Amino acid sequence: NVAVGTPTLIEAAILTGARLGELAGLTWDNVDDKHNILHITRQLDTHSRKDPTPRFRSTKTDNSVRDIPVPSYLIDDMKRLRDDGDVLVFYTQKNKPVNTSSASRYTHRMLKKLGINNKNFHFHSFRHSHVALLLSQSVDIYAISRRLGHNNIRTTLQIYSYLLTEKEDEENKKILKVLNNL
Repeated sequence: NVAVGTPTLIEAAILTGARLGELAGLTWDNVDDKHNILHITRQLDTHSRKDPTPRFRSTKTDNSVRDIPVPSYLIDDMKRLRDDGDVLVFYTQKNKPVNTSSASRYTHRMLKKLGINNKNFHFHSFRHSHVALLLSQSVDIYAISRRLGHNNIRTTLQIYSYLLTEKEDEENKKILKVLNNL
């Protein structure tokens, strides 16, 4: 069950930081192509494999309902997947909703093709990659927290503290520069 749009699903994960269930549950009425925003309003149960009927449920937290601005090229890539009658943005080859195992299999197959042997890398790792990318470009942690749909910034700080310690030396240099120029 390789997802037909899995490369675009991965692209969306990297560019949004959204959870698999949120992307799998994305319907075309929640894609704003005029303003390039994905409206995350619910998620799909990604553990249901046999039933082709999408089972929606509420997002992980109330703050997970959010609008995520995205580059226009992502919306364009998503539109290339669309067939008449499609409700969901992403489907598997067998026209079923995306599930955890299909996304995982494709991710590992792609990594193997690229010569990357990392058994600990899962689809959810794209969310962490999104955060790492934004932090590396000095995006404010509060803005990242809101984008991820966390209940509060403390959650983001706890989960991604390992990435923040990597920036500590860089930030200490900035602090010393400010203090030395007093």
